[in-house]
Amino acid sequence: QRNLLQEQIEACHDRGIRLALLPGDGTEDRRLRELSTVDGALWDRLNRLCAQGGHEAAGAALRLLAGMAADDPAPLPQVGWLDGPPTGEWIAIPFYRSWMLAGDIAPIRALIAAFAERGLDARGIFLPSLKSPEAQTFLRDAFAANPPLAIVNTTGFSTGEGDCALRSGPVVFQAVVSTAPERLW
Repeated sequence: QRNLLQEQIEACHDRGIRLALLPGDGTEDRRLRELSTVDGALWDRLNRLCAQGGHEAAGAALRLLAGMAADDPAPLPQVGWLDGPPTGEWIAIPFYRSWMLAGDIAPIRALIAAFAERGLDARGIFLPSLKSPEAQTFLRDAFAANPPLAIVNTTGFSTGEGDCALRSGPVVFQAVVSTAPERLW
């Protein structure tokens, strides 16, 4: 019995429609490459962009598939500042790197803006997890260089578990961020 996917793949081949079947994690998948209609170099580039993730990489991939020129965006580091490091007194707002990749940082921007309206400098710090060694090092170094007045943690990690840079310093407020519509809260 033929399945719908096979029919779609055949239709793309028959009609010259650009099709790139990608594993999504950057690995080489010979079968998906062979089923695709795009050439090998484009498949490789699309596969890298897909593995890199983020809305900028997705946009570049769509432009390439449309036959347009596209620059590959710079890879997002594992841990970093949303808008650069603070220069004076500040409030730290750790949040998930995946939100940066998805372009889903409106709640963080709103929180930063709310603090700014009150004369406080708040800085977002994206990270994969508070438990990651990269995040621990980044936070310890940042807090040692310029200790924050407070921390508003938006990740789901408890500061009581294991080794956590958030435990040694200012008060930590736990904020819950929902990407669901407000009516579903």
